[in-house]
Amino acid sequence: MTIIYLNGEYLAPENAKISILDRGFRFGDGIFETISFYNKRLYQQQTHLNRLNKSLELVQINFDIKKIPEICESLIKQNNYSDGIIRVSITRGEGNRGYMPSGDEKPTIVIESFPPPHVPKKAINLWLSGIQKISPLALPCNAKTSQGLNSTLAKIDAAKHDCFDSILLGDKGQICECSSGNIFWFDENNILHTPSLESGVLPGTIREAVLRLSPFETRKGVYSILSLKNAEEVFITNVAWKILPVAKLFPSRTNYTPSKRTQTLIELLEEDIRKDCSLSKEKN
Repeated sequence: MTIIYLNGEYLAPENAKISILDRGFRFGDGIFETISFYNKRLYQQQTHLNRLNKSLELVQINFDIKKIPEICESLIKQNNYSDGIIRVSITRGEGNRGYMPSGDEKPTIVIESFPPPHVPKKAINLWLSGIQKISPLALPCNAKTSQGLNSTLAKIDAAKHDCFDSILLGDKGQICECSSGNIFWFDENNILHTPSLESGVLPGTIREAVLRLSPFETRKGVYSILSLKNAEEVFITNVAWKILPVAKLFPSRTNYTPSKRTQTLIELLEEDIRKDCSLSKEKN
């Protein structure tokens, strides 16, 4: 039986109840963080905690996260998972039916653990969605907010066209990210590119790891879709699939050929996971 954590209690999912007055349910008024774990250890734990704190600060929810690693460790142990995914969700808590919080709300915290997700074995296809990334002037793009409707619609858009995910452009036509991950590409000069934070992207933790580990010259900038149409090799990243090569971009039908450059990054990331989570080479 799977156990989850809700506001200080470890419960079976069917016993975990959240009020319809919760502002996370009413308005998407909250944040979340998704963390991978291997060998029962959180990968890049401090990086995730830093981003979680930053998200709370940006949406102005006052919550002390110091006990979260301990709770995650207990939850992983109770559910007997060796590898998998942790999701931490924090809302502003129960409130009135208006948009303005009273300031007296008590945050709701839910922590869940899941077994490893299915990851495609082959390079995937991407769709250039008509759904835009929300402007930083509308929502803090550096926070993982509970509002995810534009990403949901972009995912649906991709599925309608038999693609794994969608690319979202920003309000000025700049490449931002996929619906649930960051994007990288190699140009003809062997330079690795990714949109900068100024483009309005979420600073993904695997994005950060790739930038930290890459042996290739790396550039961050504001790019148009033409950069992807001229790219030689493309991959996307997030905590679930880590590094996932791309075969085609639709509807332009642009083809890419995953090569040893992407494979090198995959191997460097796996080695970093082994070191951070004390895994033997055979394990991962």
